[in-house]
Amino acid sequence: MGPMFFMRPSSIPRNDGDAGVPNGCRSTVLVVDDEPVLVEELSEFLIAEGYEVHAAKDGSSALDVFRSHPPGTFTVVLTDLRMPGLTGFSLARTILDSTPDRLAVEIIVITGHGSPSTESEAPRGIFSVVRKPIRLARLQQLIGQACDAAFARRLAASGRPDPDTADGA
Repeated sequence: MGPMFFMRPSSIPRNDGDAGVPNGCRSTVLVVDDEPVLVEELSEFLIAEGYEVHAAKDGSSALDVFRSHPPGTFTVVLTDLRMPGLTGFSLARTILDSTPDRLAVEIIVITGHGSPSTESEAPRGIFSVVRKPIRLARLQQLIGQACDAAFARRLAASGRPDPDTADGA
């Protein structure tokens, strides 16, 4: 059996419905990894946390999934770095270059081969590069922050005031 890439402590709280999803909005996450077991584990975890999840087995099929949905569907793309064909960084670059802020998506790259040079090679605009193993509680927090960042970018690009900071008294 290979090394454990995600660690789930028994104390991770479970969300009911959209209660724990950022901004009360249902966020959609695209999970990309060439290891089916990891895709399944991450997908099950994120669904239990209230996210809608789509999965892809590599960068090329991830682009197909991303492009087959209406623009703005995905809030976060969670991708492995090293995959056959299109790498996680190439996938990120393609998505970021083709997505305007009004449809903002944040990209989190997970790698088991991370180093400072890996992070410096990350495309500009990527949300985060994280190293395996990662605790699921930390991943949950990171995805929540990425969703918040995507929604903030979308809101700013729409020109509407943030309801949390607007003077609506």
